[in-house]
Amino acid sequence: MDIQERTVKQLEQLALKGPKHIEAIIQEAPELGYIVGAPPAEGRGAGASIRIENYDRYSALVRYLEVYDNSLTVDSQQSQAYLEQCAAEIIRRVTFLEEPLALLEVEPVEGIAQLRSGAPLAEQSEERVVYWELWLRTAPHPRLKLARYEWRQGKRDRENLLYPMTFATLGRAAKELAASLAEAAKQINR
Repeated sequence: MDIQERTVKQLEQLALKGPKHIEAIIQEAPELGYIVGAPPAEGRGAGASIRIENYDRYSALVRYLEVYDNSLTVDSQQSQAYLEQCAAEIIRRVTFLEEPLALLEVEPVEGIAQLRSGAPLAEQSEERVVYWELWLRTAPHPRLKLARYEWRQGKRDRENLLYPMTFATLGRAAKELAASLAEAAKQINR
């Protein structure tokens, strides 16, 4: 079973049986919600963790999606090449969000890259901007975190938005993001 199927299956089981019957953590503070895990098959490979606030039979209100691959490692000498290749793969594969992602910054020494919506959703007055943000990290194993944010003029901090996603879309996102992690590793090791 691949990561897409495992993710969808976990979410369907959550909807059917509740969080106490699957690999999920019930959060009560600072916000109510659940962290649902889709662990790697046989403990090695790609896995996902989804922070949701609420769910129904087919969808969830998502705070973030994390994807990792504990079977991959990136040598510090290859950090920049891996981050750039992985960002390119993510941009190429993740085409189903409202705004396309674009590489914003690469910090090879820290093993971090940041991607954001290439053209964020802005209101005409530009007092409110909504965008996707993805953090990519190489250590100890490649992993990434995708979330939706809102910035409002006059507010000090941005806000992590709840975003409605179907289980199928979450499964597809996990699959494409995991494939990006793996393909980047394959490309730099050629």
